[in-house]
Amino acid sequence: MQVSLRSVLRAGAGSPSCPALQGVRRLPLADWDEAWAAVLARAVDRGEIAAEAASSVAAEVGPAVLALRWLVTGRPLDDAVVTELVDRVVLPLLRRP
Repeated sequence: MQVSLRSVLRAGAGSPSCPALQGVRRLPLADWDEAWAAVLARAVDRGEIAAEAASSVAAEVGPAVLALRWLVTGRPLDDAVVTELVDRVVLPLLRRP
């Protein structure tokens, strides 16, 4: 499935309205926005980031990197990758003034 999914994403990269990409949106990826919003909301509740940061373009970096690794490059998404992404990229970025 990953190989065909990567092919679809490459084919439609220049056109978000590509019919092949519409099917991708119905996969579990469609739940990523909701899950990521919940993660960010918990970070706001804990005082780790400001509420404004949770709705910024910078907040899209985490899921974008995960999607790139999983769908495009096929590299693994293990705990070490997620921890490094959150600790070294996402939180510092979202804590910037």
